[in-house]
Amino acid sequence: MVSRDDEVFDSLIESLISEYLDFNPLLGTYLGLHEYDPLMPNLSRDRFEYAIKRLEWYLDKFKSIDRERLTGSRKIDYEPIIRGIGEFLILTRDWPTWRMYPIGFDIVGRALFSILIRDHLPMEHRLFSLYSRVKGIEKAIMDSLNNVDEPYTLWLDYTAMSGKGLPHLLNVIKRFGEKFENKELIDACERAVEVITKGLERLKDLRTRAKPGFKPIGMELFKKLLRARFIEEDFDALRVHGYREAEKYRALMEREVAELPPLENVKIVETPEFMRPIIPFAAYIQPEVLSWSFRDRNLH
Repeated sequence: MVSRDDEVFDSLIESLISEYLDFNPLLGTYLGLHEYDPLMPNLSRDRFEYAIKRLEWYLDKFKSIDRERLTGSRKIDYEPIIRGIGEFLILTRDWPTWRMYPIGFDIVGRALFSILIRDHLPMEHRLFSLYSRVKGIEKAIMDSLNNVDEPYTLWLDYTAMSGKGLPHLLNVIKRFGEKFENKELIDACERAVEVITKGLERLKDLRTRAKPGFKPIGMELFKKLLRARFIEEDFDALRVHGYREAEKYRALMEREVAELPPLENVKIVETPEFMRPIIPFAAYIQPEVLSWSFRDRNLH
């Protein structure tokens, strides 16, 4: 039997997921909820501050629920939700890197690449989604530049390397538009390259007044972040374990050991230029856990 606490919990979960996907539509694409594919995240300061207030509100609401009165899987889900909201607040409110470097350069690259590599989607949908996201580049880049009021040189240098690879990605998308004679997409890509160029010039200006290096998260916040991710071990022990695991897998790679589970397929895609500063070797893109939703909803 569903209790009043269960109903409140379910309502909060549904509302939280909906709001978070609106804030981060890229997550929708990664999950396979392809109605979010045409959307570019709103990176304005107002949007971040609103999201922080909303998450604080949700955290208070969830904490007001008595976990012991929840039934079924809700009792299991309760703690991960509390900690997940806490992690978001640490990374956006307590250690706001979006105010230390313009995150838009990285986000627009991932927004475009995530559509480009999903060749199982209908072509009409991919073309429209790419066009819509390319059109959103100017606002995303400029908003993220305007957010920066505590710049740091190391992160700005990383951003510059990442940003310089974006025109290459846009040229790939432009050729995609040319192949299908989509003039709107072609024109949007050309405009976006101009925006990226101007944004990189503003980045140079930011660097002239930036602090050296980067701003560490600090031990106390880092411990809170570990706890939010259910990591309770001692920090020093974790570091030793991490180095040990790194050595183990480095040795495995030198022996060219790579095993795949039965019936699994892996598609190897060249790392796009804008990602190479942070992924110099390789990375794994997980399958869409909700990819069935596209077929069932017959989206175009």
